[in-house]
Formats: sequence, structure tokens, C-alpha cells
Amino acid sequence: MKVSRYVPLMLLIVFGCGKDNYKEVISIKGEKHTVKIMSKSAELNVGINDIKVVVDPPSKLLEFYLYMPPMPGMPEMRAVADIKEKGKGVYVGKVSISMEGSWEIRAKVSGEMIRKEVNIPLRAGQEHAGMKHDMKGMKHDMRNVLTVPSFKLANFNVSTYKVDSMEVPMVIYAAGTVSYPSKNITNITPRFSGFITRVFADKEGEYIRKGEPLFEFYSPEIIRTYEEYINAKNNNDSLALRFAIEKFLLYGVLPEDIRDTLAIFRSPVYGRIKDVMIHRGMSFNKNTNLYTVVAGNIFYVIGEVSQSKAKYIRIGDIFEFDDVKAKIVEISPRVNDKTKTIRFVAVFQGKDFYEGMIVSGKIKRMVKGLFAPKDAVIRSGINDYVYLKVGENSFTPKKVKVLSEVEDGYIVEGIKVGDEIVSKGVFFIDAEANFRGIGGM
Repeated sequence: MKVSRYVPLMLLIVFGCGKDNYKEVISIKGEKHTVKIMSKSAELNVGINDIKVVVDPPSKLLEFYLYMPPMPGMPEMRAVADIKEKGKGVYVGKVSISMEGSWEIRAKVSGEMIRKEVNIPLRAGQEHAGMKHDMKGMKHDMRNVLTVPSFKLANFNVSTYKVDSMEVPMVIYAAGTVSYPSKNITNITPRFSGFITRVFADKEGEYIRKGEPLFEFYSPEIIRTYEEYINAKNNNDSLALRFAIEKFLLYGVLPEDIRDTLAIFRSPVYGRIKDVMIHRGMSFNKNTNLYTVVAGNIFYVIGEVSQSKAKYIRIGDIFEFDDVKAKIVEISPRVNDKTKTIRFVAVFQGKDFYEGMIVSGKIKRMVKGLFAPKDAVIRSGINDYVYLKVGENSFTPKKVKVLSEVEDGYIVEGIKVGDEIVSKGVFFIDAEANFRGIGGM
């Protein structure tokens, strides 16, 4: 039997038509699916491209197109693919791309939108050189991406910080007033009457020591006792001498502090003078209050923190101010309706303090979360944002929420562990972004 000379050519055509000539250009991963884009030219370029889209695991491809966001003087553009299903999870057709530049490939699969930014033309194995991350779950687009030449980044010392979850001290600022414990307040009242001739301690807030002279006075009672004391000593009358000494102890006056008809009264306690009710030339009676002294070195701070911060403080936390560490011993359960603050009481040891003195300081408490350096977060008063690194020299503004202010930075949400954010030179990046109409959240 003779074989037609056309049979080999027919077989070549048949087998040639059955061969898949598509080559993979790029693969995009979503949370549940991977979308593989293939083309006969092994690239996506300006013009009409013959493409094949494979969804793994096989699923319905609801939408497939390339998207370019609007720019000044140019509306948004979409290159919607004209494709048909050729098998389970396999689609073949064409897509027409109108211009070179940065596009976003979008594939909607069973409710999941999978995205990836690329540069057109895009050849097999060559993704967008400026981008490092898939676009899944990210809300920025190319109009919000700032690309800065390497020499500018170096000139302005721009560097990044890799976000991590850590435990850091949270700083809560507070103010308060100094108060004395009531049990430490002593009223100095003589047990005799007299007349003030001289005052040694006459300043409120002055610190006095036990045994330090307070005032000089004349008192008939003290002079009579002193005469009894001298007569008993001269007559060697031990019983009378003992009675005279006991009277002096009761009066709080020492015999050796009496000269002629005048005597000196010394402080029975050490502490700070709170009130002075004495002056030269005044007369006094028994139990007249001449001084109020806060004895000892224990003080209280009655402070307040905002209602939003109060949930972070605990009894035992330290309130630091003026190199003093006061321990919180009481936290009020009630909110001040007018100031929206909660009161706390802290106790400390000190010396150079007086009642009513206003102090301000901070409370530190360890908290855990995503830490961002203070210089990395721009607080505009409306929104807080950082600049997220999305490529070798590319950045995009990213809105964050400051959860708490901590030492040297903030605990935030809106970014994730491993993200790189600009930590130095952020104001240069922000200025560049605003100049190009990118920045400003």
C-alpha cells in the first residue's frame, strides 16, 4: 500500500496543534489559591497577549484583569482579559495591554481577590524589580508608592526598622500634689504661758531638727521652776532637785537653756514647718498652737491619670518625678466626671517637699505588642501613619493606630511582624511623598 506524501505533513499539523505552547510568566499566591499566568511569548507586553490562566487548586475564575490607578491628568485603566474556560481551573484567551509601566494583576477566585504589582513588560521569571511583596491583603496601590534614588537615601541617612512583637515599658504621664500623712502632723503647743522675745524659726516649709531652737521667751512659771532648781542644787536637796527636773521635762525646757530671765524653747520633733503662728512680742497661754510641723520624711502624692490610661496602672507601680520614686498604694475606682481622670495615691520618702507642691512625672508599666520607634510614626493629629518599605527603594504610607505610648516609641496596630518601616529620615521621605502627591494620610 502506498502512503500519501501528505500524511507526514498532516500528522505534524495534528500533533502540533495538540502541543501546549504556553510558558509560565508569573505565579501569584493568595490565601487559598495560586494563579499561574502563562503566555505564548513567555512575557506580558504592550499589545495583544495570548494567555493561559491556571487556578490551583482548580476553582472558578470570576475576574481577571490588569489595573493601573489614576494619576494626575490620567484616569484609571483596566486591561480586562477575554478568556474562556478550557478545563477545570484552566482558562485561555487574550489580554490587551495599552502601555508600559506599573500595573496590578488582579484575579478574583471564588470570592478571594489575589493581587500582585508588576512592571510591563514582564518576562518569565522577572517580577517587578522595585517590589518585594505580594499585594495580597495590602491596600496601597502604585499611586501611593514612592521610589527614591539610592544616593538620596544615603544622603539623608534613611534607614528602616523591622517590626517585631516585644515587651516594652509603657509610659503614662501624670501630675499631682504633695500631701502629708495626717498622723505625722505635730502641733507644737507649750505647757506654760509666756511672752515671745525672739523667733528663730519663722518660715513655713523650713526644715527643723529635733532639739533645734525655735524661739526665746519669758515665762514666770519657768523662772519659778528654775529658781527651785538652783536652790535645790545649792542646798543639795535631791528630792527638790528631782521635782524641779521633772517639771522641766513636763514643760519641755532644759535648765541649761535659761539665761537670766529668758529661756529657749527647742523643737520636740524633726520635720518641716507647715504653719507658723508665732511672732516676736506676742504673748501665749498654755496649749496655744505656735507651730504645725510635719514630722518624719514620709509624703504622699495625690495624682491623676486620664481615664483611658487608668486601666494600665496597678497598686505597687512606681510614679517617678524629680528623681523620686513613689509607690502607688491606692487607686480610686471612681472617675471624675468633669476631668475624666482617675485619682491615685503614691507614697515616698523625701525632705525638700511641702504640702500643696505640684509635681509631674511618669508611671512605667510593661506591655507587649507591635513596637514602632518614636521617630517612625508620624502623628498628624488626624491620623497616625508610618512609611512601609515595599521595595529596594520604594515606600508607601501606611495608616496605623497607636494603642499606647511606650518608652522610645509606640505599641501600634495596622502593621505586622516582619514589616520594614522607615525609622530614620522619615521626614525626608514624608516631604518627598507630599511633594509628589503621595503622602498625607
